[in-house]
Amino acid sequence: MKELIQNILIYLILVSLLRGLITNPKYQQYFQFFSGLILMLLLLSPVISLMEGEEGWFALLQENVLQMDLDEVKGEMAVAEGKFTDVLEKEYQEVVEEQVEALAREQGMVLEDTVVELEKEEEEYRIASISGRVSEAETDLSDRAVETIQIGEDQKLSEEDDSKKAKKLQKKLCSQFLVGEEQVHLWK
Repeated sequence: MKELIQNILIYLILVSLLRGLITNPKYQQYFQFFSGLILMLLLLSPVISLMEGEEGWFALLQENVLQMDLDEVKGEMAVAEGKFTDVLEKEYQEVVEEQVEALAREQGMVLEDTVVELEKEEEEYRIASISGRVSEAETDLSDRAVETIQIGEDQKLSEEDDSKKAKKLQKKLCSQFLVGEEQVHLWK
């Protein structure tokens, strides 16, 4: 602001001196026109200097807009990540159920109503229990025996099955899912 006032004072002094030097009325109108243009430029100089610094304002504005967009994307990613872990857990449960049923089929048994329960430990999932009804695969379905298999430490459903097939399936499940034999219970 101080610089603007100094420039205007210098302008007024120079215009006064030059006006006194120009005596011909023919040149007076040209002098007034050009001195008026110079005065307008002097008054507009602060605005022009702001326009030159516009790139700095534009960069600052652009940076703030980008930061707001980044914060919004981070929020959306957090929501999506939470849903992703739920979907991932559900997929994991389904895969384990299919694997348990496949192991039972390999042993000549049929596993029905398989339910897998998972526990989350820090960033990993662990199988808490696997349960389902097990029977030997037979061609005549009307007289097949139905048994329940459960992995975990929940309450016992009925009498424990000590048959060779049940023991073999128990060992397979222990080795496949890395659980101890005390966590695998086969029920009649």
